[in-house]
Amino acid sequence: MKDLTLFRVHLVWFMALTVFGAGPSFLKADDSESTAPTQAQSPPAPTTSSPTDFSLALSRDWWVRFYSGYDFALLDDVIKGTNNYPVFVKQVTGSVVVVITGGGGGPSSTSTVSSSAGNNGIDSGLEIGRKLDDNSALSLTFENVWSQSDNYSVVQSGVTTLSQTVNPDLMSASLNYYRYLFQQKGGRTYVTLGFGYYHAAVGWVDYDTNLVKPNVNAVFTGDTVGGTLGIGQVLAIGDSFGMELSARGRLATFSQVTSPSLTENGTQDTSYGPYTLAITQFLNSNTLQAYAVRNLVPLQGRYAVVDYTGFDSNLSFNFYF
Repeated sequence: MKDLTLFRVHLVWFMALTVFGAGPSFLKADDSESTAPTQAQSPPAPTTSSPTDFSLALSRDWWVRFYSGYDFALLDDVIKGTNNYPVFVKQVTGSVVVVITGGGGGPSSTSTVSSSAGNNGIDSGLEIGRKLDDNSALSLTFENVWSQSDNYSVVQSGVTTLSQTVNPDLMSASLNYYRYLFQQKGGRTYVTLGFGYYHAAVGWVDYDTNLVKPNVNAVFTGDTVGGTLGIGQVLAIGDSFGMELSARGRLATFSQVTSPSLTENGTQDTSYGPYTLAITQFLNSNTLQAYAVRNLVPLQGRYAVVDYTGFDSNLSFNFYF
């Protein structure tokens, strides 16, 4: 009986040690060993730097474009009216070099008549645009064209006695539609059609020593609507920037340009205004002159047409966002 009681005490002690973790080591679970095999972890993939995604720039919805380039404008009346002055002098005198006999037996002098005029100019502008979808876009363009100065002069014995200078400029605001024809990873080709408002400002300066007030000047202005048709190629140069080559044809004609006044030796004169640039047909000279509108019929003249129909080619820098 004593042996049975001792066995029971040992059994209870053994069970207690086992439950509270103090039993024999061969009965305790080893935390450092897993009952199931652990799957081996694969090493992380090496990090590599990818090249710039050039297509990202062209995928953005908005852009701003700054551009500048060469401009060609017809300006037929302005150019021919300027160059016709030496022709008119030669028609009357037989030469563009005129020998003027001095009065009262005084020395003679020589007057040379010359002109310089052309179609060349520089244009620059700002464009803000937004994609409509993957194949089309709309934009607003604000542009200025500075055309070359046109002038004629009479130089007598090395001194200018008569000259006229014309400085045509063109300003415009246009709404443009773009259609993308070909799209590549780093570029796209497009055609564009624009319609807008055009404002011409023609500076005119006349100098004539035969007049009481030899210095006369004015700015003649006019407004019209016109349009453009063009083609271009965009090249991405980063994820937010690009460059663009473009060419456009332009249709914009001003049937007349006028000024409310002339400035004579610094004094504004409105007494015969408004004034206009006209092609005078007096003696078939067809020269460009400034006249009061009311005198056009008596002088057998007509309004000078300022024809800014032409084309331009531009290089631009684009920012996409």
